[in-house]
Amino acid sequence: MSDVVPSAQTKLLDAFTPPTDDDWRQAAERLLKGGSVDDRLRTPTPEGITLRPIYGAGDRPEGIGGALPGAAPYLRGSGAAGYRSGSWSVDQRVTAASADAFNRAVRDDLARGATSVQVPLVEAEGADGWAGVGPAVWRADRLDELDAALAGVELSEVPVVLHIPGSGLAPLAALLALADRRGVHPGALRGGVEADPLAGLAVRGRLPCGVERLFDDMAEATRHAADRAPALSTIGLSGMPFADGGAHAVQELALVLAGAAEVLGALADRGVSTDVAAPRVSVTVSVGSQLVMEIAKLRALRLLWARVAQAFGGGSEAQRVRVRARSAGWNRSMADPVVNALRATTEGFAAVIGQAEAIELTPFDAVAAPPGERAHRLARNTQLILRDEARLTSVIDPAGGSAAIESLTDDLARRAWRLFQQVEEQGGLIAALVAGGPQAAIAETVSKRREALARARDVLVGVNRYADPSETMLAPADASGAPPAGNRASANTAPSATAELSDESTRFADTERSLVEAAVAALGAGASLSHLAAARHLGASPAAEPIRPLRGAEPFERVRRRAEAHRAATGSLPTAVLVGVGPAREVRPRVDFCHGVLGVGGFEPRDAGIVADADGLRAILADGDERVVVLCLPAGAEPSARAAQVAAARAARPGARVLLAGEPPPGAEGEADAHLHRGMDLVATLDGLLDALGVEEVSA
Repeated sequence: MSDVVPSAQTKLLDAFTPPTDDDWRQAAERLLKGGSVDDRLRTPTPEGITLRPIYGAGDRPEGIGGALPGAAPYLRGSGAAGYRSGSWSVDQRVTAASADAFNRAVRDDLARGATSVQVPLVEAEGADGWAGVGPAVWRADRLDELDAALAGVELSEVPVVLHIPGSGLAPLAALLALADRRGVHPGALRGGVEADPLAGLAVRGRLPCGVERLFDDMAEATRHAADRAPALSTIGLSGMPFADGGAHAVQELALVLAGAAEVLGALADRGVSTDVAAPRVSVTVSVGSQLVMEIAKLRALRLLWARVAQAFGGGSEAQRVRVRARSAGWNRSMADPVVNALRATTEGFAAVIGQAEAIELTPFDAVAAPPGERAHRLARNTQLILRDEARLTSVIDPAGGSAAIESLTDDLARRAWRLFQQVEEQGGLIAALVAGGPQAAIAETVSKRREALARARDVLVGVNRYADPSETMLAPADASGAPPAGNRASANTAPSATAELSDESTRFADTERSLVEAAVAALGAGASLSHLAAARHLGASPAAEPIRPLRGAEPFERVRRRAEAHRAATGSLPTAVLVGVGPAREVRPRVDFCHGVLGVGGFEPRDAGIVADADGLRAILADGDERVVVLCLPAGAEPSARAAQVAAARAARPGARVLLAGEPPPGAEGEADAHLHRGMDLVATLDGLLDALGVEEVSA
């Protein structure tokens, strides 16, 4: 014992031999029963990165994670004390039918844990910037409406963020005009404007005005805020249009970076230094289900931002970026929608560990319509549980030192920087979008990601695996985007075409005063935001192919809707019977696998049991009338045995589709009507089954 138990002067770990990487590999391969670690435990990602099962100290890149938290390049967070000096902002957007309803909702949110107010704004030509799906909702257009929507909200205490995809000049003026009306000093305001016209170009295929006018207004708003309201942001940069269009993490980072270079360069040309502009930028990026990837993405963003800001002459404060994380749209599903709430938990955790300054988690039913009260509350409370029950604010940079996260951060940053440089070589983000380069690259990524989902190499729980066919899917809402009746009927009318404009708002288009001051006065005199925006939206806008928001689940949802249409027409889902033929321990896993596959397609599978031979198969198929029969035989079954079982099933169920579990051996492709196996195209296979049953196609 004396040789084993360490003395008081000896560290406990000195009594053990540290395992080497080879030791770990050998132990893993023993558990895999001889399977290769490289083949079985390495995970390729859409970014072209392969995740390894084990990372050691030797995998930690040199120079990554060496700086302290709160020190440039801020990879480990903006503050030295992390969240211990103040938690992240709990953001939650509200959809409402009127300013009064909006006010009731935001005051309830603030009383129940939200820490900011997000306000949607009307813009010229009906653009609203309130990203999402479902019918149009109330959007502020006039100062009186904004005042009513924020009644009881203390502007000096609660950050108010106005969202718009165009120039931030008129929205900044609206916030300043409201502060003036309420007697609040501009210097006390917090929040600001999330104005990202470049995201508008990506989503809608156009800018709200000519490029020069756009950056002129952005520069004017930024100068004014820096002088009068230094705590307000005036510029938003968002990766959401790219991520929601299906882009992977490297593409999202690179395109956000290209937007940053476009904005910082344009403002520098107009006399606004990076030291003035950068602190007034808020960057929004998506957070999805790939936990380690999402944490690394937020850390890589900080590293990349610091490098770009430095390249434009920015000092240490300019290199400190404010990161806002929002739930991704790609992984949301209308099938088994409550699972979206579970995804939000992972996303919130990743955003916190990645040190986001603000987090917005999407309610589970927002994929189809404005969220219900229960889903809205769950989304908010998810953040509160992470903060107050999980106490994630207690540790400063918990990801610091993780070899896996630091290795992935370095890999993401290097790949994103290379792609960013390619965009710069095309003339910058605007030129690249007009030429269609990012759209083509994202479309290629979407094709690969959908292929991986169709073959279940990637998993969406409740969609392509572990589906519950009995659960009714969310119904898609009308996404026309038309304003509700009576909601700013004149929003598309230019100032010269309506008599309701005051003299003050007319002069805003060509004023000798500061544009922001003129806009504040115009709003106070009764002008609308849409009219002020129209007054400045001059010049030809570049045109680009829009990046349409997509979700990975959509092809599977189309298949499920076919099954639900069958239920609506006949009273039941399509049915199938599964029979195991052979030893239970050999065929039971195959029965379970096929049961899951059929559930993905909305079928109602019936496990009829396990039989020993063709006689038992014929007997068990004598009951029931399912038109799809799935036979699960042992993996090594001889071709003659397989053919005999298929023939017995067809004799017992004339006209039925007979399927076999497992990949067909060479030369046996036609022995059954279809084969269910790992790696098959789930969507094509299930569509083929529904076609054979005469189930009609449905629109998406």
